Parts: sequence; C-alpha cells; structure tokens
Amino acid sequence: MIRYSILFLLFIHVLSCSQDNNLKGEKNIEDLASELYSVGDTYFFSQNFDSAIYYYRLALRDSSKIQGSELLSALLNDVGLSYKKMGIYDSAIKYYSYAKKVDFIRQDSAAIIGRLRNLGNVLKNQGRFSEALENYNLGLEYSLKKNDSVAISKFFIAIGNVYNGQNRTTLSTSNYRRALDLLRPLKDSVSISIVLNNLGNSYDYTGDYDSALVFFYESLKIKKKIAKDLKGSTFQNLGRVYFKKSEYDSSIIYLRKSYQEFNSMRDLKGKAVVSNELAFYYLQLGQLDESSIFLREAYDYAINQNNRTILMNSLKLLGQYNYMIGDLRQAYDYLDQWSAMRDSVFNQEKLKTLELQAAYELGQSEAEKKLAEEQVKSAQQRSGQVMWLALVLACFLFIVLSFMWYIYRQRTKVQKLNYELEEKNKQIATINKQNFHFTKNSLSEIVSMLNIQIKGLEAGQVRDTLIAEKLRMETTNILYKQLFFSPEDQQVELASFLLQIIRNTIDSILGETQEVSINDKVEKVYASQAFALNIGMITNEVCLNACKYALRNGGTFSIDFSRKGGEVHLELSDNGLGFDLSKTSESFGLKLINALSNELNAKLLLENTDQGVSYYFRIPLSS
Repeated sequence: MIRYSILFLLFIHVLSCSQDNNLKGEKNIEDLASELYSVGDTYFFSQNFDSAIYYYRLALRDSSKIQGSELLSALLNDVGLSYKKMGIYDSAIKYYSYAKKVDFIRQDSAAIIGRLRNLGNVLKNQGRFSEALENYNLGLEYSLKKNDSVAISKFFIAIGNVYNGQNRTTLSTSNYRRALDLLRPLKDSVSISIVLNNLGNSYDYTGDYDSALVFFYESLKIKKKIAKDLKGSTFQNLGRVYFKKSEYDSSIIYLRKSYQEFNSMRDLKGKAVVSNELAFYYLQLGQLDESSIFLREAYDYAINQNNRTILMNSLKLLGQYNYMIGDLRQAYDYLDQWSAMRDSVFNQEKLKTLELQAAYELGQSEAEKKLAEEQVKSAQQRSGQVMWLALVLACFLFIVLSFMWYIYRQRTKVQKLNYELEEKNKQIATINKQNFHFTKNSLSEIVSMLNIQIKGLEAGQVRDTLIAEKLRMETTNILYKQLFFSPEDQQVELASFLLQIIRNTIDSILGETQEVSINDKVEKVYASQAFALNIGMITNEVCLNACKYALRNGGTFSIDFSRKGGEVHLELSDNGLGFDLSKTSESFGLKLINALSNELNAKLLLENTDQGVSYYFRIPLSS
C-alpha cells in the first residue's frame, strides 16, 4: 500500500511540474518573440526579405501575449518595411497601419511620427497623393507638439515632394522653404543641400531658370565641402537648365563635369544617363561625331547591364542619329526596337509584379505547412510520453482515467493539426494551378496579339520577325503544358516536347500549302525545366530557318535525339539546298542558336552542303 502511495505522489509531482513549465513558458513568450525578432533582423539586413517576414510573423504568432508593447509595434513596422523593400505595397500599408494603431493605443508620440511618415512614403510611391498628404499632415501636427525640428523639416520635405509629383510647384516650393528655414540653424549640411537641389528643380519646372540656377549653385557649394559623391547630379541639373536657356557652351561644360564626376565615382549608371543627355544635346547642335561617342557608351552600358530605361533612350537617340547621317535603314531598325520596348514595358512590369506576389504567397503557404508539420511531430512526441506514464501507473484506476482523458485531448489536437495540414496542401495545389493557368493564359494572350499583328502585315522582315517571336512564345507555352502534366519532380520529357515544337513551327510557317514530312528517331529523355526551354528554343530556331529557306517547296525535316552516357545527342537537318553562310552568319536566329548552345555548354557542328543543312549538338545533361 505504501508503495502505491509513493507512486501516486510521484505522478502528482510530475503533473505539477508540467503545469509550472507551462506557466514559465507563458512568462517567456516575450523573450521568445525577441529572439525570433533578432533572427528576422539578421535576414532583413542580408536582404533576404522572405525569410525576415517569416520569422517576424512567427514572433507575432503569440501577439496577444505582448499586446500593447513596444515589441509588437516594432515587429509590425518591420514586416511592413520588408514588404516595402519587396515592392508589395498593399501588404506594407496593412502592417504599417496595424503598427500605427498599436502606437496610438500606447500613446507613443515618437513612434506615431515614424509610422505616419512610413505610411505616407508608401502611399506616395503608389501615387495615392491625397492619402499620403493626410498621413504627412497628421505627422506634422505631432512633430509640432513635440517641437521636434528634425521631424518637422522631414515632413515639410515629404509634403513638398508630394506636391512636386503633382506639378503643384507653388506649394512644393513653399514647403521646401519652410524645411530650409528649420535646417539652417541645425547645420544639417546634407539635408540642406538636398532641399536646395529640390528647390532648384521646382523653379526649373516653372521656367524660372535664373532662380533654379541660384539654388543649384548654392547646393553645389555645400556639396563641394561635405562629399565628392553628391556633385554629379547637381552638375547634371545645371547642364539641363543652361540648355533650356540656350547657353549651349555652359550646358556642355556642366554635363561633361557631371560625366567626369560619375566616372571618378565609378557610377556607371549615372555616367550612362549623362552620356545619353550629352548625345541628345550634341544632336541638337548638329555635332554628330561628338554625339556618336556618347551614344555608343550609353548603349553598351544598357546592353551589358540590361537596363531597359537607358536602353530605350539610347535606341531612340540612335534612330535620330542614323536618320541625320542618312542611314535610314539602321534608323528604322533602332526606332522599331524602341517602339517595341515602349509597348511591352507596362505589360512586362505588371507580369513581374504578379509573378513575384504569387511566388511569395506560395512560399508563405509552404512555410505555414512546415510549421504545421513540426506542431504535429511535437504533439505526437507529447502523446507518446503520456502513454508511457499511463503504462507505469496502470495500477491506479484514477490515474489511468486521467491519462486516457489527456491522451484523448492530444489526439484531438493531432487530428486538428492533420486537418490543417491537409488544408495547407490543398492551398498549395490551388496556388500551383493558378500560377500555371496565369502563365499559360498570359503567353496565349501575347501569341493571340502577335497573330493579329501578323495578319495585318505584308511579307517582309517585320512580319518574319513577329512570326519568329510568336513561335518562341509558343515554345515556352508548350513547355508549361509539359510541366503541368509531368511528375512531381518537374522533369520534362524532351522527345515529345521537341516533336511538338517542330510540328507547331512547320504548321505555323508553311501550313498545309506544302508537303513537308518529319523524319523522327527519338527516345525518351527527362531533363530540367531550364534545360528543356533552352533546347526547345534551339530546335525552334533551326526548324524556323529550315521552313523559311529550305522547305518552301516541300521536303523532309529530320530529328535524331538520344541519350548516350551523360550527354544528349541531337541532330536536326533538312534536305534543302543549303545557304550562303557569309550572308546569314550575322542573322539573329544563328546568334540565338550559338548563345543557347553556349549556355548549355554544348558542342555544335554545322554541315552546310547543297544536299541540305545539318546541326549536330552534343549537350551534357548536367548543364
């Protein structure tokens, strides 16, 4: 009997310890949140914003325990800041607004001022000027109550920037002057130079060039004293104003100073922007040789860095330059490229934003799934411990019943967590389908638009170029269809994929007007998405060239595709009359084939005879 009593007391002690640990865990919720916050900061400062948001939100998971605290406000603010860095402004606004509400409850004026400025900045970036002004003006009121001159000046500058964006130069100038009056006694040289530069820009917009020059020179004088790397933009502004005043010699002098400043700072982007401006001004002055030098420099930078904005300006200027020297065909080519880029920029940027948001939402769902799996594992471990105690103390009916009740609770939690896990899996599957259909529909829409354009064009280089671009889009679309029906590891079956591309290219170029047969000798090979897209593009380009030059009057297109060891062997050929390599070596199609081959580390052999053209590729599968 004594033995049983000791066992019973032992069980009561275990239960009490468990309860004490639970109470201790509740007390340490804020410490845990702080640790997760620190991990999130580590990812934030390494610019891994997805992971930063994940850990910030983990810290916010038990926000009811830290409700009204400074930690909760800081966490909400930093989640908003991370979304802002990623360009997801709607989510940034949501979390900044939550942080603002917490700070109003806490009545923390300094924090409220910061949140209102953050909210205003994001709203201004979205073009929601009236809402941005509402937050800025409220922040200005709080700053005036605290008599915080630094904060007041920042709000005046922010309000001036909003009015500047609305071209309300009288109001923007008024706010900049108020900020300047506050900053001069504080001797904040950097901020003063920025405000002076902004004032110069405001007067430039109104056409008051003399006043603009006064402020630009004053800003430049300060910048020369504090830092070299601030002078380039002011030199650039001075050059623009002097050009508008028709003082071309002064304009060129300051733009060249700006060019030299950016060059000494190794700011290649700033240097390219100024190069375009110098090229434009030299064109206006008829100094074509000088213009040509800067045009080429800006164009080379834009191509190397894939900077679309600078490239568009360079293409337009190159079109004007070639027109002025009488090379009308080259001028047409550059202006045609510029027009195509201008029409596509909006749609491409919109697609990038939507794809980024979809990818982020998918990552969030996967992170929540991982968390749910860990909770299931933890719950199962606790359930096993409880069952062990139940077996040890089975002699006591009361203890057995208590443990059965406890086990029942744990199993209920496990079932609930399993249900949540299933729901997360369904969400991920839905998002995957949405991503597929979104990409597929976007590509189909672009192909449809190209078809409409092609129907309205006569035969020629422009029509051929559009058909080629349409086929490249269709190649990508075929890949997405393959991926949707491929196994979970996202491997693509290449043989059927390449045959689909060949049939599609022949049907699109030749239709049923000519009898073209396809001689295929292929075997099943699986490869990654990137590998499939590159080899698909190569096949499309080779078949496109064959249709254009070798199979117009019928013939045979052959494909021999197999895997040998760690390599893929691909042979593509036609039975046409060959082509003049000296005339076609600079064609875009051959350049694209060579570029894609280099990306795949492929060995390429081209045989060109009067019996036809054959391409032999040896491609390592690890590429």
